[in-house]
Formats: sequence, structure tokens, C-alpha cells
Amino acid sequence: MTAEELLNVLMQYHELSRVSSWKAVLQYITYLAPLFTLISVFVAFNSVTRNYKNNVKIDIEKFKRETGVKAADELIETISEVKMKLGGTVVFREMWERFINEKITLDYLRGYIRDCSNEQYDSVLKMASQFKKRKIILSRYEENIEHIYTTGNALIDKLTLFDAFLSSPGLTDTEIAEIIIEIQIISEKLTDYSNELLIDIQQEYFGRYYELNIENNK
Repeated sequence: MTAEELLNVLMQYHELSRVSSWKAVLQYITYLAPLFTLISVFVAFNSVTRNYKNNVKIDIEKFKRETGVKAADELIETISEVKMKLGGTVVFREMWERFINEKITLDYLRGYIRDCSNEQYDSVLKMASQFKKRKIILSRYEENIEHIYTTGNALIDKLTLFDAFLSSPGLTDTEIAEIIIEIQIISEKLTDYSNELLIDIQQEYFGRYYELNIENNK
């Protein structure tokens, strides 16, 4: 074989073995396909994880919101009951004056006092029990509930003392007047305190949903 023939053979071989540029690109894509797939899986996984975390966060916030509203509504009901039961002691002086003017009997007055005492005891106990069941949700109101509970029991002590006096007279007119005034003052202050607390709880848990400032609409 001459040198010229050998050169022709080599040139033909080179033409046959050479890969066009677009075929080379396809080869590169083929080689990189697993990497692209891995990247796609990674992106999809991160997206799913992010969506899952967001959904969990939304569910938690919804749960907290719903349980908070329910707990607040139950507490409002029990505080309202305490306030309603204070109605009897707010007019305690009037009942005493009716007794002095012989418009009611001693037995009636004593029964009235005991009813006020029992109702107050039941209502503050119910309120405290309800709060303890939802304390983790309503912890910000712990001092308020403690104040109502303590003041309510102080009122009961005053009523018990007065009832004891009716059973065994021994107090002076001045002492009697002081106890009556204390009963009425405690009742009025606790009623006002309960009203303010009810407004605060409603504003915190319900006002935002109605875009309403309860304080400004009293």
C-alpha cells in the first residue's frame, strides 16, 4: 500500500469515528441526566417538607385559636355567674333596713343571708375550677381569678359573721353598720372588677374577629 492510499484510509476512519457536535451534547445530557433527576428529587422533597411544616403550623395555630376561644367563653360564663350572684349582697343594706322597719322577719333575713353566702361560694368555686381546667390556655388571667376568688371568700366571711350576730346578738350598732358597709363595698367593687375583666377577656379573644374595641363601645 502506497503512502497516498494509507492517508486516504486514515482520513476515512477519522470521518467515521468523529461525533458531530449535537451528538456530543446529547451524550453529555445523557451523562448528566441522573444528576438532574437527583436535583429534581431534592427540590421536590424540600418543597413537600416546607409545605408540610407550614400546614402543621397552620393546624397548630388553628387549634390554639379554637381552644382559646372556647376556654375564654367558658370562663366568661362563670365570671358572669359570680357577678350575677353579687346582686343580692349589693342591696344588702336595703334588706337590713327592711328588717329594721319590720317589713321582713328575722328568719327571712337570715335565710336571705345564707342564700347569698351559698350562692357566692358556689359561683366562685365554679369559676376557680373552670379556670384550673384551662389554666395553661388562660394563664394570663391567673391573678384576676385569684383576686375574685379571694374577695368572694372575704365576702362570705362577712356574711357568716353577720349571720352569727343575728343568732347571738352582741355587736353594737356601730359594728353592725360597719359590717353592712363592708359587705356592700366589697360587693360593689367586686362587681366592677368582674365587669372590667369580662371586657378584657372579650376584647382579647373576640374583639379581633369583629374589629371592635369593646372599651370604646361601652
